[in-house]
Amino acid sequence: MPDTTFRFELVCPEGLVLEQDVEHVIIPGSEGDFMVMPNHAPVISTLRPGILEVGRIHQNTKKYYVSNGLAEVSPDSLTILAPQAIDTDSMEPDFFPKEIKSLEDEIEGTHDQELRDQLVTRLSTMQMIAQTLV
Repeated sequence: MPDTTFRFELVCPEGLVLEQDVEHVIIPGSEGDFMVMPNHAPVISTLRPGILEVGRIHQNTKKYYVSNGLAEVSPDSLTILAPQAIDTDSMEPDFFPKEIKSLEDEIEGTHDQELRDQLVTRLSTMQMIAQTLV
C-alpha cells in the first residue's frame, strides 16, 4: 500500500516550529508555488515570502507565513528552514499593516534605485499576502 503521509519539519532560528506526519505541503518556492506529497522526487528549493499550507491527517489545513528560506524534499520527508515562520491563526492582527508601513517608510527614505526596486517588490508581495489572508 502506498504511503499517504510523510515527515514534515518546519525549523526557525528559535527552534522547531512544527514536526509531524502530513499528507501534503504547498510551498511558496522562489520559482512559484509547488506541492509536496509522499514519494516526491528529491528537490532543494529556495522560498520566497508567502504562505506555507500544511495538509494534516484528519485536521484542517494549517497555514504559516514564511519570510523566505530553504526547502529540502526527499521521498519520505520535507524540511523547511526559515528565518521567520508565523502560524497565521496566532498572528497579531496588525502584523501585515506594520510590515507594509515599515517597507513604505524604507522605500521613501531610499535613494539607491536597485535597493528601491527590491523593496517595492517586497512591498507588493507583502500586500498580496495580506489580502489573501483577509
